[in-house]
Amino acid sequence: MSDIMGFGIDPDDFEDWNEFDDELKKRRDDYLAACNHEQISFTLTDFFFVEDGVYPDDFELVLVVLKDGRLSGGCAERGLEHTKNNPKGVIHQSRGGVIEYEDIIAWKPLEEVYINLPQHKKQEGN
Repeated sequence: MSDIMGFGIDPDDFEDWNEFDDELKKRRDDYLAACNHEQISFTLTDFFFVEDGVYPDDFELVLVVLKDGRLSGGCAERGLEHTKNNPKGVIHQSRGGVIEYEDIIAWKPLEEVYINLPQHKKQEGN
């Protein structure tokens, strides 16, 4: 089964692409409506720790945990001209900021961040 976007449906279960598309839109709309009424929480695991001397590859997109507990992210740069005075490299943010590794506790490749969305069922009468 190929679970599309965590909604528990498989396109192979539908004979008509339009039926699949309609069901996907319905489940998405139901999910969004449910999310508007409750808080969602999740846990992120399997981070790499800067204190262990492990750093992302050049141009890797990463989620970082800052020393003050906030989350941020950006694109890693190591060993290029911009970082010649900082061999560890930096994390470039989209708004032009730079995060130094001295301000980071841990990081995780953004492509490995997956949030398992809860399945919401419509209640009778709604």
